[in-house]
Amino acid sequence: MAKYEVVVRVEAGGIPSVGDAIKLVLQNTIENNITDCENDAQTTLVDGVLCVTNKTKVVDVSNLLFGAPVLAGGICKTTVHYSRYKLIFLAVLSAGKTVMVRNYGKQEIWLIKLVSSASAVAGAVLGVEVLENIAAVQSTGFALEIGGLTAVESAEVEGYCLSLQSGFAQHDIKNLGSILLDEQHKGKMFVNGMFLRFSSTLLYGYNLNAAFVSLSVEAGKTIELFDIVWETSRLWLYSGKLRVLAELVMGGVAEVKHLNLVRSFDNHHVNTHTTILPALAVELQKLFIERHGVNSLPVWDLHGQQEVIAMNVGVEAVIVSKEAADFLVPLMTTPVLKRHAEECAPKVLLTKWLESVKSKIGAPDIAKFYAALESLPTGK
Repeated sequence: MAKYEVVVRVEAGGIPSVGDAIKLVLQNTIENNITDCENDAQTTLVDGVLCVTNKTKVVDVSNLLFGAPVLAGGICKTTVHYSRYKLIFLAVLSAGKTVMVRNYGKQEIWLIKLVSSASAVAGAVLGVEVLENIAAVQSTGFALEIGGLTAVESAEVEGYCLSLQSGFAQHDIKNLGSILLDEQHKGKMFVNGMFLRFSSTLLYGYNLNAAFVSLSVEAGKTIELFDIVWETSRLWLYSGKLRVLAELVMGGVAEVKHLNLVRSFDNHHVNTHTTILPALAVELQKLFIERHGVNSLPVWDLHGQQEVIAMNVGVEAVIVSKEAADFLVPLMTTPVLKRHAEECAPKVLLTKWLESVKSKIGAPDIAKFYAALESLPTGK
């Protein structure tokens, strides 16, 4: 059995809370899965014991406790990934929790305890006992256990770890993420299953792919709302739920605000411009006509509304969201105005009038009138 004592320096931000420490564990796990697609890390929480099991990952004790040397610009630096673990251990041990590392890939178990708390002069000291020649466990390379979580702490952990939750509905979009459909997730933003932030402007919850979103829970860092809305717009664009998407676009809701940017710059699917966008435009047109009738024109502001009124063409101008107008105005304005012009053409109007009064006019006069109508153009 080998024994170590390791000093952990506490930065200006102080020791993280138990919740923030566990978020760092989850972040490390997500990053492991991104860099090693075969790792397949799994998270469980049973009776106050959180266990994160990595299938392929194996860690050397010297790397984990002392940092793995990485040459960067000629300077030897400690990797963020490994230095996080020391801070995690300090945080949970300082809160009276237990920590055990099952490093089955090297047939080891590490028992970690807090020897002395952090002070203003020196860092905290962690004591580590490494039990060797432990029997290997199939499909487990490295497992981290944090025990002693209270019922309140366990509920908090479940709240920001999507894989620990069950019984909720979601719509998966291949390679991009998921739309969370239940009310309990409304406004919640997850990245690869880890909760990052809440936004009251969102109608749905979302689980985004960390390959497309910057993932960091270190102090002072957060995912920007612009990045969130970009990704939620992408999810809806490729969701296949055209009717729901059309309703969201028509309502101008937050999660599709960047739909027009996405359709201009994103090439995730080759059929975006040839199939998805035309289909969405048609669905928006159907929805608009259902709500406002065929003699209405979409505009996106009062100026556009006044322009249509000034035309005096007998159609109603309806203000819609800017996102909807970008699709509908080019699609509907010309056909509606053309149809109205045709309906208001002299020949059409005179024909309608003649149909209404021909019972009071003699046959010879009617024939002359029809002959005169035929000489008129069909346009306005």
